Amino acid sequence: MPNINRDRDIIEHILMYINQIGTAHDDFGASKQRFIESTTYQNAISMCILQRSTREIACSPFNQSLGSVFQKIT
Repeated sequence: MPNINRDRDIIEHILMYINQIGTAHDDFGASKQRFIESTTYQNAISMCILQRSTREIACSPFNQSLGSVFQKIT
C-alpha cells in the first residue's frame, strides 16, 4: 500500500516547483531568446527540476541500500 503522506508530499513539492518555474517565466517574459542568453533564467528553471530529481533519489529505497553499502566501504 503506498504511503499517502509521502505521495502528498511529492505532489506538493512538484506543484511548488511548477509555480517557481511559472514565476521565472513571468519574470523573464517567457522569452526563448532571453532563456538562451541568460544563465540566471536557465538556472531558475533547471534548479527546480534538479531539486525534484535529487530529492527523489535521496528518498528512494535504492539510495538507502547504496548508503549502507557505502558506509561498509568507508
